Amino acid sequence: MNVLQGLRRAVQINHDGYATIDGERRQTWGALMQRVAKLAGALSKLGLQTGGRVAILAFNSDCYLEYYFAVPWAGGIIVPLNTRLAPPELVYMLNDAGVEILVVDEAHKAVLPALTTGADAIRHVILIGDSDLPSNAVRHEEIIAAADSVSDAGRGGDDVLGIFYTGGTTGLPKGVMLSHNNLICNSMVILWFFSIPLPCFISRTVSGSWARLWKRVRMYLRLNLCRKKCSN
Repeated sequence: MNVLQGLRRAVQINHDGYATIDGERRQTWGALMQRVAKLAGALSKLGLQTGGRVAILAFNSDCYLEYYFAVPWAGGIIVPLNTRLAPPELVYMLNDAGVEILVVDEAHKAVLPALTTGADAIRHVILIGDSDLPSNAVRHEEIIAAADSVSDAGRGGDDVLGIFYTGGTTGLPKGVMLSHNNLICNSMVILWFFSIPLPCFISRTVSGSWARLWKRVRMYLRLNLCRKKCSN
């Protein structure tokens, strides 16, 4: 299983439905997947290899979602950065994760000099936005327009999807490596906890693996909830 299965199913059943609405920008599920495939091609063209790390320092946006899908599509590992951290903390995370490509939006462009100076492994910087480009940076929309679509790298299951850093309240932040299965199971727990109906793409497409995992998640949660009640 991998996180891209949900995107593919959404395209299959609702190709022309809206996937994202960000201000005046709107795109359908079909358009989103096309852009994801091209962005993955752009990242590969910049030298992203299987297991390579792409960090993103940006507020929530439709572009952020594109990277969430495009990085694993290209075979890479995404490293989301906390927008509230100071540059020295961010530099530590960038070096610790071995980030090669850094994505920033306009709101965080001002900290780029400190980050690129302190993080030795960064080879490329991508800017989300239309303002003036910093030196040695490329623009998000321009690299998509110039890229060709590439095939999905096919990573999934226990392959690492992202590295998520802790707050570092008791020491230096630690990078938690979460796999595709980790993120999917977490999503299923949220569905169960808030009594959200099981998504149709789980029951209709890869019904075998998804349905078995869903049953295991529910059995695990019920067992542990029963143990917790009995121990009280």
